[in-house]
Amino acid sequence: MLTPTSTDEQIREIKRQFRKAMNGIVAASMREKGMDYRVNFGLTLPLLKRIASTVTPDKALAQRLWEEPVRESKLLATWLYPAEDMEVETARQWVGTIPYTEVADLCCMNLFSRIAGAAQLAADCTTADDELTRYTGYQLWSRLLAQKYTPTDEEARHLISDYIDLVRGTAPAHLLAAATGCMKRLAAVSPQRAAEIQQRISTAEVPDTRRALLADIDEECRFLQGE
Repeated sequence: MLTPTSTDEQIREIKRQFRKAMNGIVAASMREKGMDYRVNFGLTLPLLKRIASTVTPDKALAQRLWEEPVRESKLLATWLYPAEDMEVETARQWVGTIPYTEVADLCCMNLFSRIAGAAQLAADCTTADDELTRYTGYQLWSRLLAQKYTPTDEEARHLISDYIDLVRGTAPAHLLAAATGCMKRLAAVSPQRAAEIQQRISTAEVPDTRRALLADIDEECRFLQGE
């Protein structure tokens, strides 16, 4: 018989807190919206953040929580994994097992944007075939840009080209929204970058149903340039 480790004990205590605070109404609402986690206690993000504040960040604990088929465990793991200890390869493995956009959002906000090699991870994700991986990439880029990361000219060119290709295709609304938000963040880097984006999208051939997206970005670029 295995002797429980301190990590086992921590996980049991964390799950006890999950059960104590479970909200069946929220969990049911999420299922109706398509987020059908295997286990979902329906805890709100502010409550999860408070729980995270009572636990010392720990790599082994966070990895164990991430591997659990429990919504709250995965979300909590994004607060508890020390960013300085996460390697890009581990982050890629996490990206490959992200189940829904809310998990991707917290991964980018709490963890991925703070690791060494975050920009390379974002670039790799935005060119992936999987839609949720691409969504994660754009959200990560947005977070990095919000943190004043200055992309290289090559990174910017790839981002703009990938966005135009995305708009030309059949990407779902949530992916387009993430990518459009990323373009606006990129435009805000400098008036010169905004002008570059404006020039590129002005000559892009996209379906009529998607022209409003480019018009929205064009308006943002004009505003940023003081037009």
